[in-house]
Amino acid sequence: MNISRKKLIAQRRKADIYVQAVGSQYYRSAVGLVFMESAVELAMETSRVDSVVCNQAVAKKPAGSCIEKLAGEEEDSSYKYC
Repeated sequence: MNISRKKLIAQRRKADIYVQAVGSQYYRSAVGLVFMESAVELAMETSRVDSVVCNQAVAKKPAGSCIEKLAGEEEDSSYKYC
């Protein structure tokens, strides 16, 4: 084997080990790739929806309704902000 082939084999082994470490069993199939991309897109969309809902909730609060927590005060569950 020439040296470039040895490097290629070594790189593939490293990639296989990395993928096994992150727990993906679908890393070599097109279906698995689509599944992983869909999971990432869903997580991003969920994050955007959470941000929008949080921003709308903050925007609907009356102007004087903000309560500042003083140093040493325990957190009160009656007021929670995003």
